[in-house]
Amino acid sequence: MARAHYWVVNSRLPLWIPKPKHTVYLQTWHGTPLKRLATDMDEVHMPGTNTEKYKANFCKEASKWDYLVSPNTYSSEIFARAFQFNKQMIESGYPRNDYLHLSNNDEEIKRLKIKCGLPLDKKVILYAPTWRDDQFYAKGKYKFDLDLDLNLLKEKNWAATIASSCGCITLSRKILICHLIKDLLLIFLNMKIFVNST
Repeated sequence: MARAHYWVVNSRLPLWIPKPKHTVYLQTWHGTPLKRLATDMDEVHMPGTNTEKYKANFCKEASKWDYLVSPNTYSSEIFARAFQFNKQMIESGYPRNDYLHLSNNDEEIKRLKIKCGLPLDKKVILYAPTWRDDQFYAKGKYKFDLDLDLNLLKEKNWAATIASSCGCITLSRKILICHLIKDLLLIFLNMKIFVNST
């Protein structure tokens, strides 16, 4: 990293990594800010830090960024404020989302359902809970609580795909099937309902 001309990163780097003067640091961040970030947070409950220290460290890291990629005006306004970022914002959209627009047709959706093993005659719910950094066992060991009533979904005979850090769980025809779908874009085109815990 010390010799690299460019850094392209989608989250924060540890503060102990110095940014060389010759390096251009492009921060792509990792999502649309649906929850409070950095200096917008009222309280921080994470192991090994407190609210004041977390905000100060975040701003110190963000001050190293030369460019920040943003998907839209909504995100740009929040990023600038929450990250105290006053350098160049690149509002370029999310290229991966082009696929959702260009492939949103019945033929492609049917093909993807077959590929993912989803029933053709069922509605698909995507439950993608926001990772909670204040729910942890210890530093670096975080909890994942599934706040979704799977029994109710079975009763209603829905097909549900639950996105989690360990893959996807598909509830189909009252049978729970666990499998890994690496590309969630395949699920996005098939879902009828999206549920997030933000």
